[in-house]
Amino acid sequence: LPPDFLTSPPSQRTTLTPIHFPDTPLPGYAGCLAFTLDGVLSPDECAELVALAESHSRAGPGQWERAMVNAGSHEIMATDIRNCGRIIWDDREVVARVWDRCLVALEREKEWLERVVVVDGEKKGTAKPSGDRVLEYLDKGYKWSFSRLNERMRFLRYGKGEYFQAHQDGQYHTPDRSETSLLTLQLYLNDAETEVAAGREPLVGGATTFHSWDLLRHHDVVPKVGRVLIFQHQMLVHSGAEVKKGMKIAMRTDLMYRK
Repeated sequence: LPPDFLTSPPSQRTTLTPIHFPDTPLPGYAGCLAFTLDGVLSPDECAELVALAESHSRAGPGQWERAMVNAGSHEIMATDIRNCGRIIWDDREVVARVWDRCLVALEREKEWLERVVVVDGEKKGTAKPSGDRVLEYLDKGYKWSFSRLNERMRFLRYGKGEYFQAHQDGQYHTPDRSETSLLTLQLYLNDAETEVAAGREPLVGGATTFHSWDLLRHHDVVPKVGRVLIFQHQMLVHSGAEVKKGMKIAMRTDLMYRK
């Protein structure tokens, strides 16, 4: 890992934009936690991160394996549900540097920083904006404190016609059960403009789409290079919309918590 990679402040101002579900077609998700951070990485840093991931591919340099679907204690190939390429790379230093970049924006937005750093099950059902619906189906009466990003980065590459059908993200528990994941972090590593600048076909489609439970209504988060999307695992049904043209690349990991 280059020693200076992601160690300097972001090259542009980072901004936080809440997803206020009552103002979307999905008011039933009111109280659920989701927001974007723009400008976390520059286009050049995103390209370098993709190159680093490809150099660490378990299938060989530059090789993308087909993404699998979790099926309890194992994974299965199910392209009718999930159809995309994947590289898995475990590196605590990389994710720590990504998180430091996220903190640049979060530290200016104290309410949102507090909602992320402490998920407070003791306040569930109160009017205080404490992210109380994050723990809708988890242990109540506990405070969960953020510990780190999961070192497991899942780089995802979607070509034309590829997608990930509607689902909820599952929790990950460390082997000793001392930590559990509660929130998803997705980093978008390209967009239409960067693809055109590289002489490739522009990306069309590929939004992260939040769905109502009956799948009749939705709200899209459009891929933007260097953008981070953070949202809670539980309750939020979402999909990776089909790529209509070009290619979409993103990295997904988790925010880990201790009770």
